[in-house]
Amino acid sequence: QPTQVVIDGCNATGVHSLLQNQGGYNVTVKNTTVEGKRGMSLGTVVGATVENVTINAADDKYGIRLNGEITNNTITIKDCNITAFIPVVVRKAQVENYNVIFDGTNTMTPKNTDGLWCAIGTSEYETNGTMPTAPTGQVTVTLNGTGLSMDGVYGAYVPVAQIGETKYATLQEAFKAATSGCTIEIL
Repeated sequence: QPTQVVIDGCNATGVHSLLQNQGGYNVTVKNTTVEGKRGMSLGTVVGATVENVTINAADDKYGIRLNGEITNNTITIKDCNITAFIPVVVRKAQVENYNVIFDGTNTMTPKNTDGLWCAIGTSEYETNGTMPTAPTGQVTVTLNGTGLSMDGVYGAYVPVAQIGETKYATLQEAFKAATSGCTIEIL
């Protein structure tokens, strides 16, 4: 599997999708424009960064498609402008500690009628009014920057407490993990 792929300054027009990647490590797509049927599929890439990318998915499918099958994985999307039926989709969301971070100023323009710009589930979100099957894992969405709201996200893991750098889905889990003298921060 590739250990480093960089796509920089590409303009793809009339394509099915820019990338149909199913594995590998450290994939970076930056300063790129995609005008096609779909945007890009990063599949099970570990450690991807998508930065300063514009996607206009003409056939009303995904902008960026991810597979939530790799635990302890982080995908960063920064300063992007994505127009698609669903701008970002995480399917096969079945592992713990899968992270999608949105940095900078992102503009997500969904073409669906449900108002979702990010859908997370074990199945793919493809039809208005039909949400994907709920994720069985924990996909965390972090919004650092401006332009996005969690109101447009379906299926994200939302931690409620934190001890040090570790976040917990319930207060019960945080209390169970707590040791004498530690501080539980309510998020």
